[in-house]
Amino acid sequence: MSCLFLFNAEDQILKLSSELLKVLDYEENEARGSDFSNFVVEDSARFKPEPGMTIDQPGYLRRKSGEIVEAQFRCECLDKQSGLYAMEVTLDRPSDKDDRSNGQSQSGDESGLEFLTTVSHELRVALNGVIGFSNLLGSSNLNEDQRSILEKLQSCNFLLKGLINDVLEYSRVATSKIDLTPETVHLESFVRDVTELFRERASKKGLELKVTLEDEVDRTIAISKLRVTQVLSNLISNAIKFTEVGWVGLAVSVTNETLSLDVQDTGPGIEESERESVFKPFVQFGKDSGSSEGSGLGLAISKGLVEKMGGTLRFSTPATGGSLFAVRLPLAQGVDLKKPRKATVPNPRRMRSKAPVARSKEDTRHILVVEDNQLNADILSHFLNDYGATFELVDNGRSAVDRYQDDKYDLILMDVMLPEMNGFEATEAILAKSRRPAPVPIIGVTAKVFRRDQLRCIESGMAEVVHKPVDFKHLREVLDFHLYGKKQSPAPVQKDADRVGRAKPAKESMQRSGDDAFNANTLEEYIVRMKSGGASRNEVVNTALQIVDAEVQKLLDTIESGDRKETGLRAHSLKGALALLGARGILDLSKGLEILAGDEGTPIRKEHWKALISAAYSEFKDAIAKYLETTSAAS
Repeated sequence: MSCLFLFNAEDQILKLSSELLKVLDYEENEARGSDFSNFVVEDSARFKPEPGMTIDQPGYLRRKSGEIVEAQFRCECLDKQSGLYAMEVTLDRPSDKDDRSNGQSQSGDESGLEFLTTVSHELRVALNGVIGFSNLLGSSNLNEDQRSILEKLQSCNFLLKGLINDVLEYSRVATSKIDLTPETVHLESFVRDVTELFRERASKKGLELKVTLEDEVDRTIAISKLRVTQVLSNLISNAIKFTEVGWVGLAVSVTNETLSLDVQDTGPGIEESERESVFKPFVQFGKDSGSSEGSGLGLAISKGLVEKMGGTLRFSTPATGGSLFAVRLPLAQGVDLKKPRKATVPNPRRMRSKAPVARSKEDTRHILVVEDNQLNADILSHFLNDYGATFELVDNGRSAVDRYQDDKYDLILMDVMLPEMNGFEATEAILAKSRRPAPVPIIGVTAKVFRRDQLRCIESGMAEVVHKPVDFKHLREVLDFHLYGKKQSPAPVQKDADRVGRAKPAKESMQRSGDDAFNANTLEEYIVRMKSGGASRNEVVNTALQIVDAEVQKLLDTIESGDRKETGLRAHSLKGALALLGARGILDLSKGLEILAGDEGTPIRKEHWKALISAAYSEFKDAIAKYLETTSAAS
């Protein structure tokens, strides 16, 4: 289970999560303000990283009784100037009072899942700007060298996105927060559908993808379709990844009680010394072959899923060489095999198989964009301009409801975390207000990635969900389907070739990418994308800073008002804008403030936080001004 606490440079405890208080057997009023050494055995200096750095190491907690508890600590600096540090504590087992009930111990897993939800959101918000601007930059006029660099950047972006997804999936399996509901499938069709996803990838490597099906697979069975697909995809993908010559094969057989799936390859296999670690998390093989990209979680996730379904996953080395992964799964009993269950969460992509409808350049659609982060709204605006749609922008859910009229909008792009009225509430209110025969398609746009979040979107009435960081190829497909009933992307509306300005980053900008106040490379990406209509670099940045100025002032006013919920929302909104400009110090402060605002039991010291935010933002703006002066002189 994972817990969280905050402390300062004087080793004073500022906040402990409720779960950590339970573990240590302290009351909140006893713990707050006490010394770091009361809870952690090691010297506090070991847990005070520099800004932008993370310390991840094992250690020991000290309970009120004096008992020592082994734990894993992950620490980061939220603000160097004031000395504010955050520490995540992970325990291998619940260490609360011996009489803790099973239901209570499960709350630790829930806490850990909530923490990972927050981390996922933060990482995806940061990636949203990078991937979004990279995709938009790809549609501009680039020379061969620039396009080659952009392709490498996009490859890294999606690798990072995949790593985040793997970590989240591993955590869900470890905490049992997964849906294993069985549904009926026609086994032969199911297997062929899954393997066809990998045929092109195998063909590009010159590999044969062989599928061997026993006669009895022409039948309907009950399995957790989503999770079996996930396991099978992991195993086939791994086999193709590590095999350079020969073939990858899948053999399938079934009895009345057991499904057998054997994935075999003619790759180099796994060294005997490494075989005990095959299913351990974060273990990577094939480093010498250059095939080690990834999180090292695929096999750990697969084994965890198979065991949750009551089955086994084993590795062996065939006499002919290579690797063999054998899955044995018990079939679900007592499920009506006459008709398959409907998926809880609809998969809109499956429905996009109808013949496309022609679209002319004059056949435009009008979209309402609901997004409280101005810079994220700018990214969507550029995309929609390129797409050829007209649109209006509002920055909160209540305004979206007030603005909505049945005959005015063809589609709504709805952020979920919004001020005044969140995206779920706004969606429900708009659909209740509408008198259209067919409801307006509302597409959720969110960094929340867990299945329960997707379900909440669908339950509120959204037609589909697009995750942040937005994959604009996917968004184009979504808009094509809901606006024009077509699967293929329309020809993009031609842009003015001079619309996107091209900055010439000076050597100094690369050298200053480690600046404490901001990341120059991220700022350069923003300038390049937004420089248009003859605007100078300084004008682009100053326009953005005017937006952020207003956000900072709103946050300061809200802190003064004492409205905790609004303070959390303002801090969250500010983070998104700051991330796109490459901010560092004030971005970390905003994260810390959002965490504190969400805990009703922790007072927010108004003057302290207002001073911190003001000083950090002033430092950020000074650093930006100095950077622009330097790069303008050098260009």
